[in-house]
Amino acid sequence: MDFLENKKGIVTASMAGIYEAGKTDHLSEYLKTILGFLGINDVEIVFAQGFNMGVELRGASLISAKLKIAEIVNQLKQDVKV
Repeated sequence: MDFLENKKGIVTASMAGIYEAGKTDHLSEYLKTILGFLGINDVEIVFAQGFNMGVELRGASLISAKLKIAEIVNQLKQDVKV
């Protein structure tokens, strides 16, 4: 699938708990593998975690995820201008 090569993949996901990269987060590597199979090797994953762990944690996680998404969008805009 040559048309997908050199494309950026951005995945957003929400989770009930909190998962640690490399230990309990199996979703990231799975998605990167599947997308890599399709030719998308530049993948960023943004998680909003802790949705089942109280209102405060959920709110903080949403804010963090929104900030990360805004950061990615701003970087993409800069990359397009170049």
